[in-house]
Amino acid sequence: MTDLKSNPAKIQPMKPHFITGKLPPNFQALGYISLIIGFIFLFTHGVAGAICLFVGILILSIWDGVIFNQKRHRYKEYTSVLFIRFGKWKKILPDAEIHLYRTQESQVMSVASITRQDFSEVYKLFLVQQEKETELSKGDKTKMIKRAKNLAETLTLTLILNEE
Repeated sequence: MTDLKSNPAKIQPMKPHFITGKLPPNFQALGYISLIIGFIFLFTHGVAGAICLFVGILILSIWDGVIFNQKRHRYKEYTSVLFIRFGKWKKILPDAEIHLYRTQESQVMSVASITRQDFSEVYKLFLVQQEKETELSKGDKTKMIKRAKNLAETLTLTLILNEE
């Protein structure tokens, strides 16, 4: 067994990877329910259980993301289905920048005649090229600043923090 410290040629550079979206929570719940029902039916109803199990795995394996290839200076916006990523590689232009924006998000919850609206401060990370903005991630301030600095350093791009 080789030791990675003694053989640095084996160490591969990390590809920055961001999962930008999954199916809504109600579809994720449907996926988990299908898995449970499929597992139970697998022993009692055979084929119906296998189909239900497959549908559950299919639903839970769908998500969107962005992955970067720093060696070739490109990125891919993809949709993953059954853990296979579909998308095309695009070049990162020389004038590209990493932007971090502070935004307000609201969520409205209604039950019967009672309505509640929550506001939260969210930071969103974007790759900005000419006229196109690609959302990479969102989250709290410290996590997003750390991710933005790491990505800008890895891809040697300018980082712009917009906290207005």
